[in-house]
Amino acid sequence: MITRDDAQPDNTVLNLGHAPSRHREWVRLLLNTVSILLIFSAFILFVMNVSGIFPRSNTVEYAEKLNADRTRYADGIIAAAESLSYQFYVNRDLNNLLYDFSLSTETYDVSKWNMPFSSFLEGMANTVPELEEALFFDLYNEQKRPLTMTDSITRTIWNAARRAIGTEAEQMDGRPVWRVVSFQDGIEGSAISHTPILACARLVKFVPSGSRIGLLILLLNPERLARAVAGNYWEDMASIPKSDFTVLIDDRGIAISGIGAGMIGRPASEFIPGYPDSGFDPTKEQGRYYHTQAILGRPSQKYLVLYQRLPKHPWWLCTVLPYAWEGNGVFDYLSPIMLVIVGLIIRWNSGKRSPAIESIPEGSNKTSLTRIPLTENEVKKLETLSERERVILSLLAIGKSNKEIAAELGLREQTVKNYLYILYRKLGVQDRVSATRFAIRAGMAPSDNEN
Repeated sequence: MITRDDAQPDNTVLNLGHAPSRHREWVRLLLNTVSILLIFSAFILFVMNVSGIFPRSNTVEYAEKLNADRTRYADGIIAAAESLSYQFYVNRDLNNLLYDFSLSTETYDVSKWNMPFSSFLEGMANTVPELEEALFFDLYNEQKRPLTMTDSITRTIWNAARRAIGTEAEQMDGRPVWRVVSFQDGIEGSAISHTPILACARLVKFVPSGSRIGLLILLLNPERLARAVAGNYWEDMASIPKSDFTVLIDDRGIAISGIGAGMIGRPASEFIPGYPDSGFDPTKEQGRYYHTQAILGRPSQKYLVLYQRLPKHPWWLCTVLPYAWEGNGVFDYLSPIMLVIVGLIIRWNSGKRSPAIESIPEGSNKTSLTRIPLTENEVKKLETLSERERVILSLLAIGKSNKEIAAELGLREQTVKNYLYILYRKLGVQDRVSATRFAIRAGMAPSDNEN
């Protein structure tokens, strides 16, 4: 007879969960494994971010570096053209040549002065390959044919260039002036395209006396300038770039070079999303921003605008790219934290999903279970048990583990497990908790009022 001393007190929790279902155990093990892997991965990711080992691609940083390099290159081209025009000051022979030309009354036959003028400029074309044409006008005789670098240039071109920039260059009194020259009419038989072209003009003085003698205008090839400024993105007028594009903007907000000749001479606001009315802040060397706008016939979308000021000129080189999300340093360090949080949540959820230990609530007793009689079918199941199975069931009901039952009955633990397997099948239960409830209702465990 099992005495009251062998049973646990009524207000304690009966540990009846020694044999959780295999399915729940596997789920719990899997969740714990995933949790550990996430936390370990977070640690590795954090270490790699801190050490800089983790490979990272940042399109924005690369585009900024590329834009800065192109800006320096464009500034070098502009400076080279200005330096070339300044040669007519510092080179005594050239300065005397232009002075002698200005004194001549000859209107059409200027070959005497044109040959050395052209030879010098063609030789300098290796230094400034973007140079397309050069013109020198007599300041006091507008009817005189100008000196030219090539013979193919026409009166239409040189008149348009002088009208566009001549007056301003005279006012600048020897300092270089840059402007876009537009040609309204097509030009037949000319080596220069009729599309707008960037021009540099300088008033030339006779050095010994300081008197004004003429106006020098250099015309830069738009295609070569575009390739130098925007890389290999040059397209004809009918083409629109499919991705990013770069454009050079002067201090008035006018495009002076771009990937398409059709951009030259147009306001920057037409193709630079969010271009401010007053232009970029001249106190800043570079910047970037995002703006949503429809440009160049494309539907409205979000763009990234990068702008960089030329080192020696008040101009800006802008690169426009379709918006793409980029990882940043903050996210790189937040991602390991997020992995840790997810891992801890999974681990906490695993603890909640672990097989609960069935218990009899504190304040209640097993008498309530004994009051629930066995059904007729359950009585028949009980009658199928052997004497040994009944003993094992009664020991199970008082909270004995498999090992304790084996020790008490002089059996191996595996034998006890085999008995329990057969016992569960006979009773139609799934685990030891259900078997224990069955035993209590069958009166095979001591009740609270039993001494």
